[in-house]
Amino acid sequence: PQFYSYTQEEAFKAVCEYGAIMLQAHPCRGYCRPRDPKFLHGVEVINGNPWHNNHNDRALDWALEHHLDIHTSGSDFHVAKDVGTGGMILEGIVHNSKEFAEYLRLHKPCKLLGK
Repeated sequence: PQFYSYTQEEAFKAVCEYGAIMLQAHPCRGYCRPRDPKFLHGVEVINGNPWHNNHNDRALDWALEHHLDIHTSGSDFHVAKDVGTGGMILEGIVHNSKEFAEYLRLHKPCKLLGK
């Protein structure tokens, strides 16, 4: 399907049907806004991209306020010199995206790395 044409609610329902999770990346970055928390499983609370003001503190506050307890961190790197500015420590091994989604459901919040 043309997923990009879905409303947030339609996308959330489709994601749930497939056993996946729906997270919002960098919800407080200047040109972004937090989406409807009823249709999210979690939020990226640490985005390590050094070229954007991600307002990670506001993202975490927003996630906690709306009881979104799956929190993620990523480096969001687009050039090699920016790698390693965020991430997550997993207590175990995951082999694919399905296992990763299940891991996040069971281990929330995980240990997050970031600036």
